[in-house]
Amino acid sequence: LLFERTPDGDYIGPEDYPADALVAASSHDLATLAGCWEGHDLEVRQALDLFPSEELRQKYVVNRAQDRTRLMLALEREKLIPEGTVSPMSTTMTPELARAVHEYLARSPSRLMVVQPEDILLVREQANMPGTVDEHPNWRRKLALTLEEFERDERFVAMTEMLNRVRPAPGPVREKHGQTQVRIPLATYRLQLNRDFTFKDAIALIPYLARLGVSHV
Repeated sequence: LLFERTPDGDYIGPEDYPADALVAASSHDLATLAGCWEGHDLEVRQALDLFPSEELRQKYVVNRAQDRTRLMLALEREKLIPEGTVSPMSTTMTPELARAVHEYLARSPSRLMVVQPEDILLVREQANMPGTVDEHPNWRRKLALTLEEFERDERFVAMTEMLNRVRPAPGPVREKHGQTQVRIPLATYRLQLNRDFTFKDAIALIPYLARLGVSHV
């Protein structure tokens, strides 16, 4: 979402996303949706002295304010503004606004869509802060909910109901090529390849991961 812009800097419409792509609001190396909206990532970078200059920091702050306005205009074009007053100057991300952003992406023809649990739970801290090692607790935080608690969380339920409503609808590409049999992952596992852990090692690990219930690597 953050990088899909027109030459003027506006967010492209859902219909302009490519079909052969994965779409997401953010990723582990970027600010979460709440963190981006509230500028929390900029505050953390300032605290860690990651801005080369004060001038650059101020530029990021100004650009972020403009990005919030552009995002609201994009949602307005799609008639996705949540009920009630939502101002680009607001410093708080709400479950309703987060859901509207994801519905915006869900309307795209992109074949895959990823929703981070952090963006459902409105977590402000991102999983990894590029440019840091010991300065930031990268990859060490736990979510506020256990796996068993997710299905009872109102934010999770509302998000999944919205996705179930929007994503099954055939888009332009699906109508052209017909419906495709989709195998939904039950559980995924990420492997980091290096010179000491190769594809051969990864393949050898697959039977063990399968016994654990991992369906996709």
